[in-house]
Amino acid sequence: MATRLRGALARAVARASGASAARRDARASREVASRASRAPTARAESSSTARARALDRGVASASAPWYAASPSGRAVTLLYAFASSADRGRWDVFGDFEHGGASACELVASSDDGDDADEDSSDAATATARRREALRERYGTLRGRIDCGPPPSGTKTRLRRSGFAGARTKPLAKTLVNPDPTLDFDAYDALSYRVRGDGRMYVASVRTENWMTGDSTEDVWQAAFRPPRDEWVDVVVPIEAFVQTYRGRAVADHARMSANRVVFLGLAVAGSAETSVEARRAEADGPFRLDVHSISGLRMTEEEMESRVAAREGTRENYPCGGFAASAVEALDALDDFVDSH
Repeated sequence: MATRLRGALARAVARASGASAARRDARASREVASRASRAPTARAESSSTARARALDRGVASASAPWYAASPSGRAVTLLYAFASSADRGRWDVFGDFEHGGASACELVASSDDGDDADEDSSDAATATARRREALRERYGTLRGRIDCGPPPSGTKTRLRRSGFAGARTKPLAKTLVNPDPTLDFDAYDALSYRVRGDGRMYVASVRTENWMTGDSTEDVWQAAFRPPRDEWVDVVVPIEAFVQTYRGRAVADHARMSANRVVFLGLAVAGSAETSVEARRAEADGPFRLDVHSISGLRMTEEEMESRVAAREGTRENYPCGGFAASAVEALDALDDFVDSH
């Protein structure tokens, strides 16, 4: 599967530039219309009221309009900060162990200084300072072990293929007002994953409400990436570069993603493309560790992304909160709207 995803991803990236331009033109038209419709009722709000009304970064309301994913018009918007126990709590681990397999996986708080505890304080100023520090220096770690072996003898299971593990966001809570909640990523041109790898290949997934493949309620879009070992990097995936997959295979000539109807995000160890159990075990079995500082939405052209990366060339950023993640945190600091969310 990893080999097929790499080939499909390369073809998708080649199509991304033209599709992104059309996407931006459509979005600009919607922005003009939405601003015009809101103009008569626009009012100035106090900073405290604005924070109270700010959207939760990780769970955008499906009842909100399309532009809710980036209400401030920021170039970089923090979606999930894994230093936050609240944001980590929005994710669940999964794997073959749910079906009798022997792989293992967990998502835990981490920091390079070895202090993994979530700090708290009754003093508001101290608590705010600690949260700011945590957002810059701490992160989450997806770790465990892949085991492609068959379930133990005597185990009652329907497991057809072992050797997979990862984490995904929890289902959004349904309410009477909003019985069909989804995440709205239509305002973004790309997703940026601030990660530190172990040499393995991983897969980023976006699952959307289904409108293509008939016998499934959801569509799956994936992008494979292999971050360098022990180095913090930005893995930037244009929305148009995610490849639609169906039962582990890339879908040929897929249409564009319905980015305003996202059901959940996921991160997982890439599966082996080998067909025999022995070959899969030789390739995939063993421990894994992916450090994840944050996931951010980028609202900029590919030229702007490249210019920002070029501006950082020659600088040392081998720490959690660098690159686009640093830009997202700086934007949050200016508005101070992350404090009440943690």
